[in-house]
Amino acid sequence: MFQPDERLKMEIRKLEEVMAKDLGLSKEWLELDKKMEEERIADEREEEKIDEEIKARKEEKKEKRRSLLEAGKEKTEAQVAEKLKLRKMKAQKKKKLVALWREEKKMQEEAEFKQAKEEYLKEFEDVHHGLEGFSIEETTVGGRRYDLYGKVLPPVKKVEKRKFIANLSSDWDDKVTTALAHRSDGKIVAKTIEGVDISRRDLGTVIDTRRPDKMPWLNDEIVNGFYANLCARANEQAGYVKGPNNVPRFTAYSSAWLTSATSKGLNSIQGWSRRKGIKGEKLLRCERIFLPCNSGVHWTLLAISGTKRTIEYLDSMSKHGWTNKHMVNLAKAWLKMELGNKYKEDEWKVLEVKTSIQNNSDDCGVFTCFNGWALAKGFDDPSAEFTASDMKLARRVLIAVILNGGFTGDFDL
Repeated sequence: MFQPDERLKMEIRKLEEVMAKDLGLSKEWLELDKKMEEERIADEREEEKIDEEIKARKEEKKEKRRSLLEAGKEKTEAQVAEKLKLRKMKAQKKKKLVALWREEKKMQEEAEFKQAKEEYLKEFEDVHHGLEGFSIEETTVGGRRYDLYGKVLPPVKKVEKRKFIANLSSDWDDKVTTALAHRSDGKIVAKTIEGVDISRRDLGTVIDTRRPDKMPWLNDEIVNGFYANLCARANEQAGYVKGPNNVPRFTAYSSAWLTSATSKGLNSIQGWSRRKGIKGEKLLRCERIFLPCNSGVHWTLLAISGTKRTIEYLDSMSKHGWTNKHMVNLAKAWLKMELGNKYKEDEWKVLEVKTSIQNNSDDCGVFTCFNGWALAKGFDDPSAEFTASDMKLARRVLIAVILNGGFTGDFDL
């Protein structure tokens, strides 16, 4: 604000006195005017002081607000850090709980699976144990064998079993060990002839390195991959070339056929034969059709020959070679659906095929694979080729065949 100096004030005062004299104003008026001027100046100074105080208060409020914001920011950051810490702790706790839940679920499933197997075995024995009374009782006198009625039985010819399951070479044994050493379950270790990936997790259903004392249960990928490779090589050796008029010598259905056929009906798999090249009468030109059966608690094998008109059912838990009537009837119904009026039931014969018997509840899948392998090699009696004692080695051979990509080289049919 402009503040006049003393000299200028005096000049203004003289000018006012002259003007007052000219206008005839009294001295009191001049004093009043002077007083009013001083009051005006005092008011202006007071306003300035008030403005400064207001400005100071605003600055103080701004500073206080700034301090509060900074304090709030620090508090917020601390709260966020605390929340993140709590969230991390909750995530770790949840992860542990999920792992515990999965382990409990796995143990529960294993227990249920074991119970289901025991019930299956008990039911099987309950149904068939009565037939044991019809077996021939033998006695030995002077080196001769007699039956219950004293009839001399022919001598038993000891046949040395052929070495169907041979030890792996050191090279292949190392390859199997290396494949099983992969720690990632998702690691792809091989592909089937059909291009299906086989992972380390799948190999774990053949040999479980985490629990070497337990023999795991083969999954569908292993069994289906095995049969795809088996049939591909057998057809290649037979000179089969895929074509509209050609029929494969060997073929195999996916193990899913049984679930589809029993839950949705046989019509649900009617189109499968066309994809396999055995639709209609072509089926009668196929030497062997493998149908691996996964009931959920047990692996078995249906083998159908179109050329020989035979049905075979191989069950490594059937001690006496009995045939499962339900599975045989299912096979006949399938043949009737595929062949139509070309199906003549009296032409088809159900064979009682012998198979070695497993000595645990887990080797059924391995037997299902090797029984089919024996049939593909032309052996009519798989029980003469291997026994339950060969299954530990058979599992390593099975992995080696998968890693090899099929039945070539050291594993040629």
